[in-house]
Amino acid sequence: LLYLPLIISVLFLLLTHSLRTAHDTYYKALFDRATRTDDDLHSEYTYYKRECTLLDITTQNPRDIFLNSSTPTALTSPTVLHKLARHGAVAVPAILPPHLVTNLRNYIRRRNAAVSDDETYPVSQGYNRLSYGIDVTEDPAVTSAASALAEKLAPVLRSALGDEDPAVTELTAITAYPGCPAQEWHPDTKTEGNALLFGRTFSHSYSFFVWVIRPWRPGRIIVGRRGCMNCARTGGWRF
Repeated sequence: LLYLPLIISVLFLLLTHSLRTAHDTYYKALFDRATRTDDDLHSEYTYYKRECTLLDITTQNPRDIFLNSSTPTALTSPTVLHKLARHGAVAVPAILPPHLVTNLRNYIRRRNAAVSDDETYPVSQGYNRLSYGIDVTEDPAVTSAASALAEKLAPVLRSALGDEDPAVTELTAITAYPGCPAQEWHPDTKTEGNALLFGRTFSHSYSFFVWVIRPWRPGRIIVGRRGCMNCARTGGWRF
């Protein structure tokens, strides 16, 4: 009983310290993120707002970003990171085996027929263009394809992001039906997520497109523009 007041005081101090630490470490940080606005973001440029020109395009030759997917070390070679760092993009032909592509394509066709309006995502030039989120566990076709992609892309993402456990933030199925207009040039990832432009960014992010349609429809890309705020409207090429 003699030491009881002292013990209670010490426990109270420890509890107070723990609560203060939790408040400062977790609550304040989360509250700050939740209440930040675009005005806050745009006051944190790492340098002036830079507009790109045609001189920023790093190559006019599509072969410069292509990798030889038949080579076992294609996605673990330092060349991959070099291409990604220089051009902002790499292209990997036939990254998935044909049977996984076929299974994924058939599933997306079935899913397209059943998707509701509430599930769809708004897209630019959306006439005859369908976009919605899919879950990696919702069908074996998605799970198998995602597992194969994760296994092949993990070394590249670890090197590019500097993270031993990179995460997928979103899976989206996009279908362009006959008659849909071509989309205007646009950045696929938000420029606000670019650490070259902002001192505080939530994450580095990359988009990865997997073509599962036949016949293949060309995509368009402009390389070397990932550090700019403006979207290029000229200088891209189809692949």
